[in-house]
Amino acid sequence: MEKEKKKYQRPQLPVKCDNPDCGRIFYKDGSEVRRNAKKGSGNYCQLSCSSKANHKQLDSGNPKYLKGVSKADKYTGLREHFRRAKYRNQEFNLTLENLLEQWEKQKGLCAYTGVKLIHPIRIKDESLIYLASLDRIDSSVGYIIGNIQFISAAANMAKNKMSHEQMIEFCKVISENWKNK
Repeated sequence: MEKEKKKYQRPQLPVKCDNPDCGRIFYKDGSEVRRNAKKGSGNYCQLSCSSKANHKQLDSGNPKYLKGVSKADKYTGLREHFRRAKYRNQEFNLTLENLLEQWEKQKGLCAYTGVKLIHPIRIKDESLIYLASLDRIDSSVGYIIGNIQFISAAANMAKNKMSHEQMIEFCKVISENWKNK
């Protein structure tokens, strides 16, 4: 029995392989070419070209191409602080680089308690004492360069709208109270 000929065949378009090391011209279904263009995906002559091109993107350091555990970079814990501060209806002029500088300046320690802080990303039941929180030193001013510090979430809850000086005084009062007991 002879195979039936298809009545309609989709138009094949000549396409250049998007792998820079290949660049071969090949024919691909036109609808697939348009779909890839719409999605921002590449057209590759074979699976190995796709794999090689995607591997180069992963090595580029662009977080868009990083997945799961490999998404970690020097800004990993700071993105959550950045996102939260940005949407607080406060003046905001920080960059991830500013947050990284502040984190390194404090060596990852709470400005009030001196405990080693951990970022809130991927942490479920961590104690608020060790959970990092981005604080405005002067609560009447927004999240701007020179007005931020990292403190523990517990200290930030206690501080609320107090000034830096009021918070220091509050800590001294607590300390004195416990020394006398």
